[in-house]
Amino acid sequence: RQSYSAGGCGWGVGPPRCGAPGRRSGLVAAMVVCFLIRSLDIGGSQTQIRALAAGLARHGHEVHLVQFFDVDAGRAVEGGVILHGLGKRSRYQLVGPAWRLIRILRNIRPDILHAYLPAANVVAALFRPLMPPLRLVWGVRAARMDLRPYDRLSRLPYRLQRLLAGRADLVICNSSAARADLVREGMAPDRLRVVPNGIDSARFAPDRAAGDRVR
Repeated sequence: RQSYSAGGCGWGVGPPRCGAPGRRSGLVAAMVVCFLIRSLDIGGSQTQIRALAAGLARHGHEVHLVQFFDVDAGRAVEGGVILHGLGKRSRYQLVGPAWRLIRILRNIRPDILHAYLPAANVVAALFRPLMPPLRLVWGVRAARMDLRPYDRLSRLPYRLQRLLAGRADLVICNSSAARADLVREGMAPDRLRVVPNGIDSARFAPDRAAGDRVR
């Protein structure tokens, strides 16, 4: 298993270790991990975050998954992950959902907040001073994005992400190309880790009979 660390937090073979300045320090048997993403609509990043959250929950960690838009708050999704919604209803609504996020984090007091994609990364970095003590991890899931087709508001999180990168304790990229982009933009290389997208081999496995039917 691959291991990595973020300012004292480490995952690898054996129990997780975390030096977060919150409730826990030293060697611990489990962590409280909170994921943050804009939405759980169908997409590659959404599939990955669900699989990762469920996997951590199966290993005994307390896992929460927060999305910007309304959901059945407190509902458990696959693997025992607790789902929260921030009640965001438009792209211009920020203060109310951000305050709900802070309240959720103060309630669950996670060891790690793992944001996914530029919008969530920026929100987590901007409001980190109001959050309880935790380690902030960013997820960068794209490289060499051509932002010209997007409007100004859609491009803004990508630009703010560059300015706020120093607030993240660790940045996890899903490709070496994404890591190289961040290094060129001035991100400290020792804060970057490359963890390629995983594939659920139990779900995505060869099925000759199904293939023959399609043919």
